[in-house]
Amino acid sequence: MWLMKNKIVMFKKIKKFIFLTCGGALLLYPLITLADMSSSTYQIYADVISIGGGTFSGGAYDLNGTMGEPTIGITTSSTYEIKGGFQFMTIGESISLVMSSSSLNLGTLSTTTVSQATTTATITTDSDAGYTLAISNVDTALLTAVSDVDGEVTAGSEEYGIGLVGTNKVFIGDRSVIPRNISTVDTAIVNDETDIVFKASISPSTSAGTLSQTVTFTASVNP
Repeated sequence: MWLMKNKIVMFKKIKKFIFLTCGGALLLYPLITLADMSSSTYQIYADVISIGGGTFSGGAYDLNGTMGEPTIGITTSSTYEIKGGFQFMTIGESISLVMSSSSLNLGTLSTTTVSQATTTATITTDSDAGYTLAISNVDTALLTAVSDVDGEVTAGSEEYGIGLVGTNKVFIGDRSVIPRNISTVDTAIVNDETDIVFKASISPSTSAGTLSQTVTFTASVNP
């Protein structure tokens, strides 16, 4: 799981900033094996001594089987899980999240235009189940949130939200900055990019001031 904390600061005197402060902790399922053989061109991450087995194919399906292993199965406690047997030996799932910008600046806000600033989330995972990227936490509210029904930050109105660009984005249009899913995919993928576009506009009655916000993005492998 990757956690990215994004600090959003806006100066409101018709002046607003968004700052994204990134920090992350990558959690991996470690590879544990007694016989890991590799070279520059291959890796054998698991092997077995058994009395038979192999790969059996039929139509669209392949079956990998072994026979004669003395101990197989899953053993668990409150703090660990041991998967025994050749068929349970799989390379641990991993995921990485990189944000292109740690600081976004919305510049000077106007009643006639919508200010925008973009950061790109790039995700790689070897999980066959894919990943989900989400906003997991937002610490404070900034301007009036854009209506999820209306779906658009409009010039001349006090509104704040995000839009997405990317193949695996989960919504179209603009949405409020609250905990919500951003993108998802159901297969292993390398360097999957989603642009997250922060948008803000003000009305003639918007009060002057300085506002800040921290948004936390979380990328995790799908179950």
